[in-house]
Amino acid sequence: MFRSARDAPADDPDFQANPRRYFELYIMNADGSDIQRITDNLYWEAQPDVSPDAPKILQVVKFKPKSRILTDKQERVLWLALKLGFFDYPRKINSIELSRRLGIAPSTLSEMTRRGMRKLLESYFEPG
Repeated sequence: MFRSARDAPADDPDFQANPRRYFELYIMNADGSDIQRITDNLYWEAQPDVSPDAPKILQVVKFKPKSRILTDKQERVLWLALKLGFFDYPRKINSIELSRRLGIAPSTLSEMTRRGMRKLLESYFEPG
């Protein structure tokens, strides 16, 4: 088992700047044949712990939010927006393309992004 960004878009400037975001886990035969990707999600994975007899993965270190401020949907939308460059200047992806990628309407993307950002900002500026 190994981690790699081998399926990442090598020509993407975000990948070049932040390759860790694209790590996924793979397995292969001892001779290097039959490489199979075993994870496929928005968050990077690293440091897999495998049981001694190797039939199962015990634990994988992955992105973990510091606190539960966002809903799962808001977290997914904001993570993908960040990963794909929606917040970059200039933007690498616009709201229409991002909404297509997420399978939601542009108006839904706008609402989820604004509500999620509001929650994050309220948490950040909370007196305390």
